[in-house]
Amino acid sequence: MSSVKQVPVLLNMPSGEQGVATLPVRAVSRQDRWPRAYKPALQLFGIGLLLVPVPLMHVVGPLVLWTLAAALLIRRLGQNSRILQATLVCPKCGGSVDVAEQGERWPLQSACNQCRWQVQATPQPADANRALTLPS
Repeated sequence: MSSVKQVPVLLNMPSGEQGVATLPVRAVSRQDRWPRAYKPALQLFGIGLLLVPVPLMHVVGPLVLWTLAAALLIRRLGQNSRILQATLVCPKCGGSVDVAEQGERWPLQSACNQCRWQVQATPQPADANRALTLPS
């Protein structure tokens, strides 16, 4: 089983409000990466094979799909961690900000479900000696 750590994040809004939260991030092991990588890549490769006999699609379609399959395979094999699904509190209105499960790429963009403002989450430096506070 992969370990889950809580990453402290700073929530920024275009209007200037800021807040703090934590997001769960799961480490992805090598054994977990292969199934996540090869299944969608094989699906794209198979669709490309089905397009080979189709007139006007037999050249461009398979090449585009096979290129996408290779890029997806390489990208997913390179993932070391994933952000797990979470619900954060909006710094502006106190509403909920839903974060879907996704690869760990920062900054993370999401929208508040109540006020519909864009919320940007950036990781805070992990310093064990300081409390999680808003910057001055």
